[in-house]
Amino acid sequence: MSAPGLVPPPPPGPKPRGARGVIALRVLFVAIPLFSMGFLAWVSMLQLALVRRRVLHWVLFALVLGLTVGFFSMISGDENDNGWQSNTGIAGVVFFWLVTPVYFLVMDIHGTRNRPGPPPAPLTAPYPYARPLQPASPYAYNPYRDAPAPVPAPPPARPRIDQVRAELDELSALLRKQEGEH
Repeated sequence: MSAPGLVPPPPPGPKPRGARGVIALRVLFVAIPLFSMGFLAWVSMLQLALVRRRVLHWVLFALVLGLTVGFFSMISGDENDNGWQSNTGIAGVVFFWLVTPVYFLVMDIHGTRNRPGPPPAPLTAPYPYARPLQPASPYAYNPYRDAPAPVPAPPPARPRIDQVRAELDELSALLRKQEGEH
């Protein structure tokens, strides 16, 4: 019977950020588009794409960056302050100014809840020379299981043969004796 070994310490690596650091970064990436009047809305999307590493977020980052530049060029290119280009540009900038921080917060909070934690530590013995723990299935191949005990060889067959010969000799003698009486 064996008990599980000690769980090894987690491998060295980046330590998870504290709650204050996460909140500070969220506030920063929400404030950037708001304080820049939507001109830097793409910064929040870039951070989201870098952290989440999904194609959708990269596409949204490129879309927000391109449309923000396009909307600001529509505003500055129109000489009439009340023309359709200027109004479309202002509407687009205001849209990104308000929607990008909300989308960033939703995805960042949703992403941290659904992120998987570190993988569970493998069940290994605490010392490098000890064999790892294995399931106790008799059908599974286990190279670490001890070799089966050797089966003792059957006793030599010679005494049994001698016993059978002796019995046959007695039987022959008994049959001859009975034939001689008849």
